[in-house]
Amino acid sequence: SPPPAPAGIKAQYDRLLLDLLEKSTGPEITLMMSPEADKMREDYQKAVETRMMPGGRWCDMTDWAGKIVGTTCRIAALLKLADDACNHYGDPWAEKKVDPSATRGNEVNADEMARAIKIAVCLGSHAERAYGLGADGGEDLARKAAAKLEAAGKDKTTRRELQRKLKVKADEMGDVLDILEERGYVRVKQVPRKGGGYGRPKETIEVNPEIWKTI
Repeated sequence: SPPPAPAGIKAQYDRLLLDLLEKSTGPEITLMMSPEADKMREDYQKAVETRMMPGGRWCDMTDWAGKIVGTTCRIAALLKLADDACNHYGDPWAEKKVDPSATRGNEVNADEMARAIKIAVCLGSHAERAYGLGADGGEDLARKAAAKLEAAGKDKTTRRELQRKLKVKADEMGDVLDILEERGYVRVKQVPRKGGGYGRPKETIEVNPEIWKTI
Protein backbone atom coordinates (compact mmCIF):
# COMPACT_ATOMS: atom_id res chain seq x y z
CA SER A 1 0.00 0.00 0.00
CA PRO A 2 1.26 3.52 -0.76
CA PRO A 3 2.12 5.80 2.18
CA PRO A 4 -0.68 8.09 3.38
CA ALA A 5 -0.88 11.59 1.94
CA PRO A 6 0.86 14.28 4.01
CA ALA A 7 -1.48 15.98 6.45
CA GLY A 8 -1.10 19.37 4.74
CA ILE A 9 -2.07 18.03 1.30
CA LYS A 10 -5.01 16.11 2.79
CA ALA A 11 -6.23 19.27 4.53
CA GLN A 12 -5.99 21.26 1.27
CA TYR A 13 -7.85 18.56 -0.64
CA ASP A 14 -10.60 18.41 2.00
CA ARG A 15 -10.92 22.17 1.88
CA LEU A 16 -11.20 22.12 -1.92
CA LEU A 17 -14.03 19.57 -1.77
CA LEU A 18 -15.86 21.62 0.85
CA ASP A 19 -15.46 24.72 -1.31
CA LEU A 20 -16.92 22.88 -4.31
CA LEU A 21 -19.81 21.58 -2.21
CA GLU A 22 -20.48 25.11 -1.02
CA LYS A 23 -20.67 26.31 -4.61
CA SER A 24 -23.08 23.49 -5.49
CA THR A 25 -25.70 25.02 -3.21
CA GLY A 26 -25.41 28.48 -4.81
CA PRO A 27 -26.96 29.90 -7.98
CA GLU A 28 -26.89 27.72 -11.07
CA ILE A 29 -23.90 28.38 -13.35
CA THR A 30 -23.78 27.66 -17.06
CA LEU A 31 -20.30 26.76 -18.27
CA MET A 32 -19.20 27.24 -21.87
CA MET A 33 -16.18 25.99 -23.78
CA SER A 34 -13.60 28.30 -25.26
CA PRO A 35 -13.19 27.93 -29.05
CA GLU A 36 -9.87 26.14 -28.49
CA ALA A 37 -11.38 23.72 -25.97
CA ASP A 38 -14.34 23.01 -28.23
CA LYS A 39 -11.99 22.27 -31.14
CA MET A 40 -10.12 19.77 -28.97
CA ARG A 41 -13.44 18.20 -27.98
CA GLU A 42 -14.46 17.96 -31.63
CA ASP A 43 -11.16 16.33 -32.64
CA TYR A 44 -11.41 13.84 -29.79
CA GLN A 45 -15.01 13.03 -30.71
CA LYS A 46 -14.05 12.34 -34.33
CA ALA A 47 -11.28 10.02 -33.17
CA VAL A 48 -13.68 8.16 -30.86
CA GLU A 49 -16.25 7.78 -33.65
CA THR A 50 -13.54 6.34 -35.91
CA ARG A 51 -12.73 3.72 -33.30
CA MET A 52 -16.43 2.84 -33.00
CA MET A 53 -16.81 2.09 -36.69
CA PRO A 54 -17.15 -1.56 -37.86
CA GLY A 55 -13.75 -3.17 -37.51
CA GLY A 56 -12.48 -0.39 -35.23
CA ARG A 57 -10.85 -1.09 -31.90
CA TRP A 58 -13.97 -0.02 -30.01
CA CYS A 59 -16.57 -1.53 -32.35
CA ASP A 60 -17.57 -4.06 -29.68
CA MET A 61 -17.78 -1.56 -26.84
CA THR A 62 -19.90 1.17 -28.41
CA ASP A 63 -22.23 1.24 -25.39
CA TRP A 64 -19.30 2.60 -23.36
CA ALA A 65 -17.55 4.56 -26.11
CA GLY A 66 -20.74 6.41 -27.05
CA LYS A 67 -20.71 8.14 -23.67
CA ILE A 68 -17.02 8.95 -23.23
CA VAL A 69 -17.06 12.31 -25.01
CA GLY A 70 -19.88 13.61 -22.81
CA THR A 71 -18.07 12.26 -19.76
CA THR A 72 -14.90 14.06 -20.88
CA CYS A 73 -16.79 17.37 -21.13
CA ARG A 74 -18.13 16.92 -17.61
CA ILE A 75 -14.64 16.13 -16.32
CA ALA A 76 -13.33 19.31 -18.00
CA ALA A 77 -16.11 21.31 -16.30
CA LEU A 78 -15.18 19.85 -12.91
CA LEU A 79 -11.51 20.70 -13.51
CA LYS A 80 -12.53 24.28 -14.33
CA LEU A 81 -14.49 24.58 -11.09
CA ALA A 82 -11.62 23.06 -9.12
CA ASP A 83 -9.12 25.43 -10.76
CA ASP A 84 -11.30 28.39 -9.85
CA ALA A 85 -11.71 27.17 -6.27
CA CYS A 86 -7.92 26.90 -5.91
CA ASN A 87 -7.22 30.23 -7.55
CA HIS A 88 -7.84 32.94 -4.96
CA TYR A 89 -5.21 35.23 -6.49
CA GLY A 90 -2.63 35.05 -3.74
CA ASP A 91 -2.79 32.35 -1.11
CA PRO A 92 -4.77 29.54 -2.83
CA TRP A 93 -6.20 28.49 0.53
CA ALA A 94 -6.96 31.98 1.82
CA GLU A 95 -10.16 32.47 3.79
CA LYS A 96 -11.28 35.32 1.54
CA LYS A 97 -13.16 33.94 -1.45
CA VAL A 98 -13.08 35.51 -4.88
CA ASP A 99 -16.00 34.86 -7.22
CA PRO A 100 -14.34 33.22 -10.27
CA SER A 101 -17.23 34.22 -12.52
CA ALA A 102 -16.22 37.85 -11.95
CA THR A 103 -12.63 37.19 -13.02
CA ARG A 104 -11.92 34.37 -15.46
CA GLY A 105 -15.55 33.84 -16.46
CA ASN A 106 -17.52 30.63 -16.92
CA GLU A 107 -15.41 29.26 -19.77
CA VAL A 108 -13.64 25.90 -19.88
CA ASN A 109 -10.22 26.55 -21.40
CA ALA A 110 -7.96 24.41 -23.59
CA ASP A 111 -5.72 23.37 -20.70
CA GLU A 112 -8.67 21.99 -18.75
CA MET A 113 -9.98 20.14 -21.82
CA ALA A 114 -6.50 18.69 -22.50
CA ARG A 115 -6.34 17.36 -18.94
CA ALA A 116 -9.85 15.95 -19.25
CA ILE A 117 -8.91 14.13 -22.46
CA LYS A 118 -5.85 12.72 -20.73
CA ILE A 119 -8.11 11.33 -17.99
CA ALA A 120 -10.47 9.95 -20.66
CA VAL A 121 -7.53 8.15 -22.26
CA CYS A 122 -6.88 6.39 -18.95
CA LEU A 123 -10.57 5.50 -18.69
CA GLY A 124 -10.41 4.12 -22.22
CA SER A 125 -7.51 1.84 -21.32
CA HIS A 126 -9.41 0.52 -18.31
CA ALA A 127 -12.54 0.00 -20.41
CA GLU A 128 -10.59 -1.93 -23.04
CA ARG A 129 -9.36 -4.35 -20.43
CA ALA A 130 -12.85 -4.69 -18.96
CA TYR A 131 -14.11 -5.62 -22.43
CA GLY A 132 -11.24 -8.05 -22.90
CA LEU A 133 -9.12 -5.89 -25.18
CA GLY A 134 -5.59 -6.20 -23.84
CA ALA A 135 -2.74 -3.88 -24.79
CA ASP A 136 -1.12 -4.78 -28.09
CA GLY A 137 1.99 -3.89 -30.03
CA GLY A 138 0.26 -0.83 -31.45
CA GLU A 139 -0.17 0.60 -27.95
CA ASP A 140 3.51 0.08 -27.17
CA LEU A 141 4.57 1.69 -30.44
CA ALA A 142 2.20 4.60 -29.85
CA ARG A 143 3.82 5.30 -26.49
CA LYS A 144 7.25 5.22 -28.12
CA ALA A 145 6.04 7.51 -30.90
CA ALA A 146 4.65 10.01 -28.37
CA ALA A 147 7.99 10.04 -26.57
CA LYS A 148 9.85 10.58 -29.86
CA LEU A 149 7.58 13.47 -30.83
CA GLU A 150 7.92 15.12 -27.43
CA ALA A 151 11.71 14.76 -27.49
CA ALA A 152 11.90 16.28 -30.98
CA GLY A 153 10.01 19.37 -29.82
CA LYS A 154 8.63 20.08 -33.30
CA ASP A 155 5.10 21.25 -34.07
CA LYS A 156 4.85 18.90 -37.06
CA THR A 157 6.55 16.00 -38.78
CA THR A 158 5.80 13.48 -41.54
CA ARG A 159 4.67 9.88 -41.47
CA ARG A 160 7.91 8.77 -43.13
CA GLU A 161 10.09 10.66 -40.64
CA LEU A 162 8.26 9.20 -37.65
CA GLN A 163 8.43 5.72 -39.19
CA ARG A 164 12.18 6.12 -39.60
CA LYS A 165 12.59 7.11 -35.94
CA LEU A 166 10.51 4.15 -34.76
CA LYS A 167 12.31 1.76 -37.14
CA VAL A 168 9.10 -0.07 -38.06
CA LYS A 169 7.43 -1.24 -41.26
CA ALA A 170 5.04 1.03 -43.14
CA ASP A 171 2.00 -1.17 -42.41
CA GLU A 172 2.59 -0.77 -38.65
CA MET A 173 2.21 3.00 -38.76
CA GLY A 174 -1.55 2.96 -39.32
CA ASP A 175 -2.42 1.69 -35.82
CA VAL A 176 0.17 3.98 -34.25
CA LEU A 177 -1.26 7.11 -35.84
CA ASP A 178 -4.84 6.01 -35.14
CA ILE A 179 -4.05 5.69 -31.42
CA LEU A 180 -2.18 9.01 -31.23
CA GLU A 181 -4.93 10.84 -33.11
CA GLU A 182 -7.73 9.25 -31.08
CA ARG A 183 -6.04 10.38 -27.90
CA GLY A 184 -5.64 13.92 -29.13
CA TYR A 185 -1.83 13.91 -29.25
CA VAL A 186 -1.62 14.59 -32.98
CA ARG A 187 -3.69 15.49 -36.01
CA VAL A 188 -2.92 13.76 -39.31
CA LYS A 189 -3.46 15.79 -42.47
CA GLN A 190 -3.07 14.56 -46.02
CA VAL A 191 -1.20 16.88 -48.37
CA PRO A 192 -1.84 16.31 -52.13
CA ARG A 193 1.22 15.72 -54.28
CA LYS A 194 2.54 18.70 -56.17
CA GLY A 195 1.28 18.90 -59.73
CA GLY A 196 -1.51 16.44 -58.96
CA GLY A 197 0.74 13.42 -59.46
CA TYR A 198 -0.31 9.86 -58.76
CA GLY A 199 0.50 7.94 -55.63
CA ARG A 200 -0.36 8.13 -51.95
CA PRO A 201 -0.75 11.69 -50.62
CA LYS A 202 1.92 12.87 -48.22
CA GLU A 203 0.78 12.79 -44.58
CA THR A 204 1.74 15.62 -42.25
CA ILE A 205 1.51 14.92 -38.53
CA GLU A 206 0.67 18.04 -36.51
CA VAL A 207 1.54 17.84 -32.81
CA ASN A 208 -1.00 19.19 -30.32
CA PRO A 209 0.96 21.70 -28.17
CA GLU A 210 -1.68 21.71 -25.41
CA ILE A 211 -1.30 17.99 -24.86
CA TRP A 212 2.45 18.23 -24.26
CA LYS A 213 1.81 20.71 -21.44
CA THR A 214 -0.05 18.04 -19.50
CA ILE A 215 2.12 14.92 -19.88
